[in-house]
Amino acid sequence: MDAISEAIATVTDSLGIAGATTAVIGLIVLTVLLVTLIVARRREEGGPPDEPPATLDAPTVGTIRRPVYTDPLLLDDLLAHAETRDYGRSLRDTLDDESAATAETRKLNKVLAGLQQRRMLVDLDERADAPIAKGSAITVTGTLEELPASAVAELLELSTPVLVHSAASAGGGNGDRARADHEVPEVLWGPGPKVFALTPRDGDRRFLLVLHPDGARDAVRRPLTAGQATVLGVTEDVLGRRDRLHVDDYLTPYLSRDVQERVRDSNLGDAAESVASLAGHKIRRGDLSFEGPGARLSVAAIYR
Repeated sequence: MDAISEAIATVTDSLGIAGATTAVIGLIVLTVLLVTLIVARRREEGGPPDEPPATLDAPTVGTIRRPVYTDPLLLDDLLAHAETRDYGRSLRDTLDDESAATAETRKLNKVLAGLQQRRMLVDLDERADAPIAKGSAITVTGTLEELPASAVAELLELSTPVLVHSAASAGGGNGDRARADHEVPEVLWGPGPKVFALTPRDGDRRFLLVLHPDGARDAVRRPLTAGQATVLGVTEDVLGRRDRLHVDDYLTPYLSRDVQERVRDSNLGDAAESVASLAGHKIRRGDLSFEGPGARLSVAAIYR
């Protein structure tokens, strides 16, 4: 504080000697001294109190989006609703530069920018309790957890070719058997859909996601794993605290046509329990239901 007192005395003397011009110079010197002293004091105390945190858990504007799952058809639908030319020239030129390797990433960024500018996107990371309605486009970050319905779907898809072939091959004679074999369509059975629950860090809502197996987007098409991720999706069902979705309601539309035909006249929960039991798994019917509060989403993209 001695330096400040000396500076004040200097300004006082200058007012009496040189008038207004010298007084202005003295005030500038005083201001510089004050700022220097404040900065030095803060450094001695361990740095400025408003220093930004070293890590950020939630995505920010500058976060790089790396899609690990995309549904190109749903992204196209969203783009048709949200497309806008008001991106700024540099971003617009980048988004219009299509290539096979980056088309889905560019489309994802274009959809997000358009939805935000048109105020059509419900961002649950900014407000965890924001109201959502059927048909709402939302983004939400949380923890992915694979549900038992994934195993049921895989067992049904893997067992159906054997059962269909056996049923078609059964017959009274060799002629009937040969004709039945000929009539069995050649189908490529996949691993089946994956079923996940996404639980945000804030709030008490959970979100049900049913994913096509061919939507994985990494180099070797590895299955999507549990962990932290952000989802862009469209709300299909809104669930209150007492609402529940049964496995027939959310899983059947994603199964192959052959599996749907097989379980058409039966309860999917019954079929799931039977197949799981034969495979040595214990799955209770209650494990296949999804309870509110929350929503079921059609997923356009998952990115990390």
